[in-house]
Amino acid sequence: MATALTTTEDTTATQGRTTNPDLRTAPMPLDLFERDDALLVIASLPGVHSEDLDIRLEGDRLTVTADRHEPIPAGTDDAVATPLFRELGSVRWTRAVRLRTPVDADAINAKLENGMLQLTMPKAPEARPRAIEVNVG
Repeated sequence: MATALTTTEDTTATQGRTTNPDLRTAPMPLDLFERDDALLVIASLPGVHSEDLDIRLEGDRLTVTADRHEPIPAGTDDAVATPLFRELGSVRWTRAVRLRTPVDADAINAKLENGMLQLTMPKAPEARPRAIEVNVG
């Protein structure tokens, strides 16, 4: 069932611009799945800690923003390790999607493990399929 997502909002308009000049922005890769009872979002966020994650649901708009701070080699600090080549750096991933299916905002569960974010968003009762009993006579 691919009815859960109507549109992915364009996040490229803000690429490269944040209030922190050392923080580049990038669109967040994610997958959206639908079950009978819930919508599931899985996003790849390597190096992100839970305190650097902002997840918001406003009406039918889900917005996820995550910051990864510049990685520093283990056992060193900036004064000791001089970068010779750097591609990782600090980054802000952001993604906004509009959900076609209403969800129960109070029951959303977010789990971050091994660089993968999983959101479980139970569907609102009116959006769940239900069997209708047929009476005879």
